[in-house]
Amino acid sequence: MDRIRKIIAATPIPPGGILAPFTLGIPRVVSELAPSFHTTREREININRHRLQGFVLSHRRDYGFVLLLDADVVVGPDAVDKLMAAWKPGTTPCINTKGCKTGHVIASCALISMEDYANIDYLKDAELCQCTKVPNPFYVEGFEGKED
Repeated sequence: MDRIRKIIAATPIPPGGILAPFTLGIPRVVSELAPSFHTTREREININRHRLQGFVLSHRRDYGFVLLLDADVVVGPDAVDKLMAAWKPGTTPCINTKGCKTGHVIASCALISMEDYANIDYLKDAELCQCTKVPNPFYVEGFEGKED
């Protein structure tokens, strides 16, 4: 499978943040959005993800999948293969980057179809964690990443 033609990475970055090393060999779009101080952290994250979504969707005809990848996440090229192998329509496979086994699935490194990504409304219920907005997230068993 020609990953480079099928997947684009979407990375929000906090103001003044530093991007972790990126060795996945796929295109990456990055968005940094200054904080407003009139809103909550979760709302700001969702606003930045909404902005990033607009950039990515302007290229949607070229890609079938979006790799949601937080700025501090480090995973190797095999992560993309693991996510692609685990993906099924209507699901969002994720790499566990925090080591958590309880709570909601963290989508800091997640693969989503372009169709499902286009249907996310990050601004609806913007106080909710962005991880809860992706369809049917689950961790890929036996594989973890890390955050720098």
